[in-house]
Formats: sequence, structure tokens, C-alpha cells
Amino acid sequence: MRENIFVSKKDLVATGSNIASMILIAILIWQSIMLQSQLETQQKQTAILERQFAEKDRPWISILEFSEYSENKIQYRYTNFGNIPNTNGTVLVKAAQFPFTKNDLQSTGEQGTKIGVILPNQHKNHQILASTDLILKAKSGEAPLYFGILIKYDYLEGKHGEFGAIVQYSTNVKDFIILDNWAS
Repeated sequence: MRENIFVSKKDLVATGSNIASMILIAILIWQSIMLQSQLETQQKQTAILERQFAEKDRPWISILEFSEYSENKIQYRYTNFGNIPNTNGTVLVKAAQFPFTKNDLQSTGEQGTKIGVILPNQHKNHQILASTDLILKAKSGEAPLYFGILIKYDYLEGKHGEFGAIVQYSTNVKDFIILDNWAS
């Protein structure tokens, strides 16, 4: 017996249909993989843009200057470098004749003085009520003098910001030097 080596049209159509179906499935799988990749890329880009927006469109309150404005009277000047105002805030000032850290300043539990709203690019000055004796001892080199300033503020839907600085009076330069500062 001889085998029929010819394929019928029906078999050719079925085989062609199967091949076309497999190609179509492969194309759909490839498109699905590409769409998933594009979705992941878009999600990453969206997260970056959200982070940039959150960092740009917020208040950034910081100290501009720390100085003696009159004989034995000290003040600091701060401003909002951000694009929007804060909704409220407080400032805590600590003076000591010994060094202290950011953690010491943040964990005092004290409330601080209300500073209210600070508009973008608005400057405010605050006097520090330190005893003249403390200041004179620092100037003469008899005892060191450290100040810590912690500004906490709120903005947009309960978000919080903070700026802090630790400053020391230097007898070498006859002025205040910033030992540490931070912002969040």
C-alpha cells in the first residue's frame, strides 16, 4: 500500500489556521509584555513627578542670619524659601553653655513660640532673650555659648516641615558660627 503524500485543502487550511493562531497569540503576548513595561515606566515617572511637586510646592523655612543686632542683644532672621506659605508654626530657642545635639533640641518636649503664617520670600526677625551675663562670658572666652533653634511648621493637608540649627558664639571670629543645621 502506498501512502497518500498529498495533503488535502482542508488539512492545509487547518494547518494554516493553527499557524496563524499561534502567531497571533505570540503577538498578543509580546504586546502584553510591552504594555506592562510601559505601565511600570509611567508609574515610576508619576512617582518622580509627585515627589518633585511635593518638594517644590511647599514652604521651606530657614534661617538667613544669626547676629548681634545691638550691644549684647542677639537676633536671628528667617524666611520662607518655598513657593507656598505655611499654615502655622512654632519656634523653639534653647541657650546653653554646653554643646547639645539635634536630638536634644528635638526631644525637649517644649512647645515653642507661635510664629504664624510666613509667606514665600517673607522675612521675619526674632530676638533671643539670653541673659547679658551669658553673652558677656561668651565674648570674653570665659564660658562657651550655644543656641539651638527649631522651627516646626505645618502646610497643605496636615503635612509638616522642620528647620533646625545649632549655633555657637566663636571668640576667634567674634561672631556666631553654625555647627549643624537640618531641614525636612
